[in-house]
Amino acid sequence: MTLDFNYKQFGITPEELEALQGRKEIALVKTFSVREIIAMEYAVLISRVPLLFPSDLVDKLKANFNEREIVIFGQHCCTGQLLGSSASSSGCPTDRIFRPLRD
Repeated sequence: MTLDFNYKQFGITPEELEALQGRKEIALVKTFSVREIIAMEYAVLISRVPLLFPSDLVDKLKANFNEREIVIFGQHCCTGQLLGSSASSSGCPTDRIFRPLRD
């Protein structure tokens, strides 16, 4: 897939872009920090209906972020969901946003 924007100018590696597009497992990208991985896992889950948060993710959130950070991040995710049409133009998958979590 070819993209029309220069993601490298923002310090994003090709491997990171693949993960953001859902073409590669986020946790396998070595350049993401632990906090970034947890935040992205949270962003995916908070964007789905119904809201389902596995207890291990909640534990990781609480261990790596304070309550204020979790609330603000959740708010940004929800706002981003409302404005999410721009995600499709960057090649990020939007068809998964409302898929329910399946274990």
